[in-house]
Amino acid sequence: MASIQTRPRKDGATSYRVVWRDADDGLRSRTYTDKDKAVELKDFLDANGNSFKVAAVAKIRKDSTAPTVSEVVKRHIDLLRKPQPGTIAKYRRMVAAHIDGSELGKTPVDKVTKADVIDWLHGPIAGEPRNRPSTIAQDEGQHPRRAVGSVRNRHRQRGDGPQPCQGCS
Repeated sequence: MASIQTRPRKDGATSYRVVWRDADDGLRSRTYTDKDKAVELKDFLDANGNSFKVAAVAKIRKDSTAPTVSEVVKRHIDLLRKPQPGTIAKYRRMVAAHIDGSELGKTPVDKVTKADVIDWLHGPIAGEPRNRPSTIAQDEGQHPRRAVGSVRNRHRQRGDGPQPCQGCS
């Protein structure tokens, strides 16, 4: 449970210190001059088990207006032209099995990093390891095209840096 301490400053203004006990790092604090920011941090910490890392990810997701990776991939599948019979169903099964429940699937496209993609490629999904070469080859073959499509559809800007999925295998 995080708490807010009101502290007077030498110049007469008031600062607000958010104090919490992080499971990984012990007692932590952050000081703000704006009470609203302090309250927002306290609320995020309380909602995310007093983990600053988890709260920071939740805030990034909340503040982004871009669609999630899962939404972009589903839109990409919907826009495929002349798919072979069964292709759409197969792609939707792959999305449900590998993207929807993952952290990458919940991340806004404009906030995806190379580390996110690597963690997704090599992390377990539903208790099953995904690091089998055949699984990675199937998923990785589709993901870069979707990421390039997210730039084309203006979910990511060209100046946002390199495509996060390049060179992740």
